[in-house]
Amino acid sequence: MPSVDPGSPSVAVLGARGFIGRTIVATLRARGVATVGRGSDFPAVRNGELDPEVARAGTVVVVTGRSSPAQAEREPETAATELAESRELFDLLSRSSREARDIRRVLLASSGGAVYDTQRPAPFAEDSPTARSSAYARLKLDLEDAFLTGATPASERTVLRLSNVYGPGQRLGTGQGVVGYWIRALLVGEPIQVFGDPETIRDYVYVTDVAEAFAAAHLATAPLPAIVNIGSGEPTSLRELVHQVLRAAGRPDHPVQMTLDRPFDRRHTWLDVRTAGRVLGWRPTTGLQDGLTATWRQATADAPAARPR
Repeated sequence: MPSVDPGSPSVAVLGARGFIGRTIVATLRARGVATVGRGSDFPAVRNGELDPEVARAGTVVVVTGRSSPAQAEREPETAATELAESRELFDLLSRSSREARDIRRVLLASSGGAVYDTQRPAPFAEDSPTARSSAYARLKLDLEDAFLTGATPASERTVLRLSNVYGPGQRLGTGQGVVGYWIRALLVGEPIQVFGDPETIRDYVYVTDVAEAFAAAHLATAPLPAIVNIGSGEPTSLRELVHQVLRAAGRPDHPVQMTLDRPFDRRHTWLDVRTAGRVLGWRPTTGLQDGLTATWRQATADAPAARPR
């Protein structure tokens, strides 16, 4: 593992104010890992310079990202800005690695739910074919390419391809996953909308399990592969997900509406996560029903006024 000066953080988390970033920071600090967070209020790059604490960190975790699948289709200029800013960050990380005495490990969150070729059968392993089948998939693969191009002996780089992440603290109804949309609908008394075929299969992974994967990647003593899948490894249909969300909320009779597919919606996608078990000693530990119940409880605690009377 990289070593750092005693006064430097072991890990810098970029995107620390986001849903996943907050959980990674909390998980690392709970383990006693010296961690610094950077977000939109205190960016890692200012005036073309990398924040000194980020430059000195032994591991840098990048969980930034401003584009959802819908937004990438609707606002290509936002995706282009995200790609340009990320390239600048990756270049600055490469430069600071060359100047440092120790090896740095850089971890990038990407989307295992978006980048694989769904014309091939799931589950998808890290060497499964990818496809630029949507604006969001193109963005994520362009980010991965730019990121991995900067890998050097002084800068170990690994992409963690995440499946559909959910959990307490998830923003509701803002493009951050179907679970958030459905919980918001429950809170405000609107019907749950299911886009496309209810038998469509996806992979849902609890946010704390994701954070533990990043912690395991930071702590790994051997070099890591370029790409590691992080997911539940379990296929779940939209029909089954609806059933489990309604059970978590205790509202089995809440109305559900079936709606046509959106252009960026993807068919059967779930991940083979055996590589993560082998190289990180990691596996997901939170079952879907338990995770949804915890997510619902937190959402109702955070927004009691939004509950329908």
